[in-house]
Amino acid sequence: MTPFTLFVITIIPSTLIVDNVHFQFNQVMHGLVLWAIALILNGKIALATVAMVLSINFKQMSLYFALPFGVYALALLLQRYK
Repeated sequence: MTPFTLFVITIIPSTLIVDNVHFQFNQVMHGLVLWAIALILNGKIALATVAMVLSINFKQMSLYFALPFGVYALALLLQRYK
């Protein structure tokens, strides 16, 4: 994923227009999840896992992303140490 793609995802107009406290916290959580996804796609599994755990600890709603993220991370680890 290119830096431009990540930039475009983070400045989605609909997320910039809605500006209240509840959605601001969601944006922090989504930022941490995007950071975890970017890290795992670059092969930095340990840092990606830390970012995902931070996201889950920040707001438990990111548990929706945890299962696919965990399965993908486990598959990468199993593939690496096969």
